[in-house]
Amino acid sequence: MKQRKVLYVSPNAKKAGAEQLTALIARFHDRSRWVPEFYFFGEGPFVDELRALKITCHTSHYAKPPRLRNPVSVWQRVHELRDRIRANDIQLVHSIMGYGHLFGGLAARAARVPEVWYQHGPTGELDWLTGLVPTSEIFVNSQHTLQAQTRYRARTKKMKVVLPGIDVTEAMRNSPAKLAATQRITIGLFGRISPMKGHGLLLAAVARLKQAGISLTCVFSGEPFSPGDQQYAHALREQVKQLGLEKEVVFAGFVREVTALMASCQIVVNCSVTPEPFGLTVVEAMSLG
Repeated sequence: MKQRKVLYVSPNAKKAGAEQLTALIARFHDRSRWVPEFYFFGEGPFVDELRALKITCHTSHYAKPPRLRNPVSVWQRVHELRDRIRANDIQLVHSIMGYGHLFGGLAARAARVPEVWYQHGPTGELDWLTGLVPTSEIFVNSQHTLQAQTRYRARTKKMKVVLPGIDVTEAMRNSPAKLAATQRITIGLFGRISPMKGHGLLLAAVARLKQAGISLTCVFSGEPFSPGDQQYAHALREQVKQLGLEKEVVFAGFVREVTALMASCQIVVNCSVTPEPFGLTVVEAMSLG
């Protein structure tokens, strides 16, 4: 069977749940049938990780990311992506999230190749726009996401729930039983630094635990993406100071070996203040026992 190429369109060069799952999918491709490649708006740790896995990554030659309020920047990226699809003989485009589909769907249509779109997370106001761009099929990560996505009347009748998976070999290598016991409890919250993730709620709980005389460390693993996320991250650091938790809270940022860090925690918390589309970190923590 002839090898074919699939191009994953990822707006984010940083790594969160959607990117983590997509990297896992790419790692386990049957390369005799489909060869994965990626397109990004810029460089970042997720790009570096994929290149270390010998996966071809294309990055835009435009210095600044596109902005929807600047239609010229959008069309520049669509045309660039269309040209990459043609030049690299791509047979299928797989767009990550609705924002990725906005570019991947238009570019694939211009290049006359099929495109699918995987909605990994929460839907929002942007999805009324992304839903106007035709696609062959939409994948969603849960029944909850399916119900939310149907509100936006995407231009396809094909929508399928594809539940995320994890690499259990990572869990086996990083079993908590292999780690040294400690008297200090470590609590971890893993994922993008974003208001929906509820970091502030966990900080309030950590403050109460400290007042009760419990020795603990709270680790936030993840990075802010958007300007709103950056503001939230700054507010969290101020909250840490106000609560006197400078010695208890660690902002770990992007962590490549995240499974090992998760395995070092006695407690992994999901504090999302809005419904979780799936909750991949919960499954990962459960796999560690």
